[in-house]
Amino acid sequence: MSFGTLFREFREEYLKIKQVEAALLLEIDQVVLSNYERGKREFPLTLLPKVKEIFHIPDDIFLAMVLNEPLKEARDQTIPFPEQAKEVQDDYTDSFASEYSHLIEQSPELRELLLVLSHLSEKDRRDLLNSFKGFTEVFQHTLERLHEAMNERTDDA
Repeated sequence: MSFGTLFREFREEYLKIKQVEAALLLEIDQVVLSNYERGKREFPLTLLPKVKEIFHIPDDIFLAMVLNEPLKEARDQTIPFPEQAKEVQDDYTDSFASEYSHLIEQSPELRELLLVLSHLSEKDRRDLLNSFKGFTEVFQHTLERLHEAMNERTDDA
């Protein structure tokens, strides 16, 4: 197993987060992360400290990942896996909330959106968020094209 494969296992089983979230936090393209996780490309050594820090990977699990050892062998067998996973997930969630709490504090629109989301059924909430996600992708693509066009104009001048 490669570090990337073990990271995918950690991300899915411990953190329960999607690949796109992990890629955004690592500031890399999702396709690049996918290639790391599938073993098509080696995880860069320079990225490992960032991975450990961002995802609050416990030392024993991180060492197992670096040494390409199965994660189940790194776990403390006296503590049931669901409890270990819950603790790791809670640490990640707490750090994520702390890191981005300023957005909630500074944005009445985001607070309003969160209130609206909190009153929706899970299905409606998921549908609305997926719509926002699609809109965001279109918006980012439009901004990139606008920046490219502006850079071409600058180069031509």
